Amino acid sequence: MEAQSSQLIHRFRDTASLPRLLLDGRKLGDGGIGVYIDNTVQGLLERADTHITVIASQAQAERAKWRRDVTWIYDTSKGYSLSEYLLMPRRIDFSRFDLYHSPHYTLPFGVSIPSVVTIHDLIHIDRPEAFYYPLIAKRLIKSAVARASKVIAVSADTRTAVIKLTGVDPRKVVHIPNAIPTFLAGAGLEEPLSEATRPLFVAADERYFVSVISNNKPHKGVADLLRAWPLFVERYEKCNSTGPAPRLVLAGYGAEQVRGDKSLSQLLTRAGSVSVIGAVESDLLRHLYRGADALIVASLAEGFCLPALEAQSVGTKVICRPVPAIAELVTPDDVVAKDLSVEALVDAIFAATTDSKRGKHVRLEHLKRFSRPVIAERTRSVYGSAIAGNRRIIMNNRPK
Repeated sequence: MEAQSSQLIHRFRDTASLPRLLLDGRKLGDGGIGVYIDNTVQGLLERADTHITVIASQAQAERAKWRRDVTWIYDTSKGYSLSEYLLMPRRIDFSRFDLYHSPHYTLPFGVSIPSVVTIHDLIHIDRPEAFYYPLIAKRLIKSAVARASKVIAVSADTRTAVIKLTGVDPRKVVHIPNAIPTFLAGAGLEEPLSEATRPLFVAADERYFVSVISNNKPHKGVADLLRAWPLFVERYEKCNSTGPAPRLVLAGYGAEQVRGDKSLSQLLTRAGSVSVIGAVESDLLRHLYRGADALIVASLAEGFCLPALEAQSVGTKVICRPVPAIAELVTPDDVVAKDLSVEALVDAIFAATTDSKRGKHVRLEHLKRFSRPVIAERTRSVYGSAIAGNRRIIMNNRPK
């Protein structure tokens, strides 16, 4: 039975004169896109210049910290479904709003108002898990880009790829990166893990590297990381006789799936000094970043890289591979492997270890580009451009 929509209006100020935004929030809590939605809403609420209505399930609405500051439309259509593409616009009166924002590359058919689509990556096309993914993803992306008023790409690399794939006018696609997540905004050089907050997986005087993994898809490079780690430990122990090698800590929802994957589980067993802790609360994750020698990003492809930005927010260096979207985020404090090989990843980890005495360094000018107020202002500008463009079309089409 298809999901039905119902509207629940919460307390909010008189916003009759403000632009009315309808935002698809059905991916709230779902990895990086969920964080993107959360940051978008909170940034716009801080500006107080847009009336926001969010489409989501009732459970998602109840978990949102800002649930009483927006209007909700409950709809549980599954992503990439006929319900989403064909029926959702029939259940929801889009004409009551000035703009619709889809935070991923699906745009329902029949949306009668200006629309903005955010595209995070083209991994379904470039590194598909199934042979038919590129066929479907190409059609969806081309259709969404053609019908949207404006397109937001979260990295310059993604923007270039979207323009190349669709042939769209480059002026239609705007690069606006992700914002620093709320729990790390302004964190800076706070104290590292205390005895009260230090988790059981790391001893009081033990050094460790952390890798935050959102999923176990092949492009995340988890297998390569587990192959690289024992090679790094072996090299470290040959070159350092003063203490044990650091530990590797795997965090995030993807880390929870490592033991359930037969091949990854075998690599984990052979890797040795690796702790799998899975998803953690925001406060602990902040401390986890802060206490680490470095964050290791083993990904072979990304559309952005929120963990890199998160680590930089507390002064922790990033070790990554030469992936274009991640390269947009690196600073002189970070270490980039010379190529995508496991051997190059080992070299990069070892280089970061020998350079660890430099301590933590928060680059405020770098982080300012990703602050929520800056990103909210740029996003709001795109909304205004989409709405104004639609008005010009209406005026030009009026009878003379």
